[in-house]
Amino acid sequence: MKVVAPETRNKTRKKTVKKLQALSTNGIAWRSTLTLKSMIPKKFLCSIFASIAVSSLLMGCQRTEQLAETPPFGSLAQITSISPDTTQVLRSGEQVKLKVDVSHVLTAESGTIKLVVLAADNSDIAQGAQTITKGTGKSTLEVEFKVPSTTVVRVFAPLIVQGQNSTSLADGRTFEVVSN
Repeated sequence: MKVVAPETRNKTRKKTVKKLQALSTNGIAWRSTLTLKSMIPKKFLCSIFASIAVSSLLMGCQRTEQLAETPPFGSLAQITSISPDTTQVLRSGEQVKLKVDVSHVLTAESGTIKLVVLAADNSDIAQGAQTITKGTGKSTLEVEFKVPSTTVVRVFAPLIVQGQNSTSLADGRTFEVVSN
């Protein structure tokens, strides 16, 4: 066993710490274990993390078939106008003629835009539908209904793509309802 004087040990430690501190100012991390194996350049940590994230994402993109439940990318429907205006308060028992203009983009060959009117408890009040073909366009849907005893009436315009079980996100509006 080699005996080293305490002064020599302290000088060696101080030199090692100074070298590590100099390295840390150049962007290299160091730990108190003072081993080179534990040093990882900080500037590479973000690159390593990004590489792992991208490769994980790409592994999920290997699927070539499209799931049957998801509408084709880019298909959507949006309510562009509604009459009566949603600022108008509806009264339970009154007859309402609802007219909704919907802009749509369809990437599949055909689909259907539905007009769905629901009460606060999600019970069906009225429905309408219009068939559309591939491309962009505007549709006008109209329904008539008697306002039920409820607190709100919700109006939705979902886009259903032919051959799909689910819809795109449905654009919606809400009317406040007061009792008569």
